[in-house]
Amino acid sequence: MLPDLSNGKVFPAKDRVKALFDPSMKWQLVEEYGVDSFTEQDDGSLLFEHEYADDEELLVWMLSCRDKVTVLKPERIRKKLYQITSEIAGKYE
Repeated sequence: MLPDLSNGKVFPAKDRVKALFDPSMKWQLVEEYGVDSFTEQDDGSLLFEHEYADDEELLVWMLSCRDKVTVLKPERIRKKLYQITSEIAGKYE
């Protein structure tokens, strides 16, 4: 019998991220996570919810989205993004 190599077994979920994306990110979300990964809000923003396995990979992805995303949960990811972006801003002041 072959071992279970599904994403859930190899990379078990650590937590769940909840974030608001700019409408311009719709096709990126569809391409990477599928049409059911977000809910379109009345203002056009996209409420994204997804499990993830690694904080560092999530942070890199969120930073690559620049100002097109606002992380709502988890709080530790919000704080870490604030810390990283503050350090970057400080280099350019």
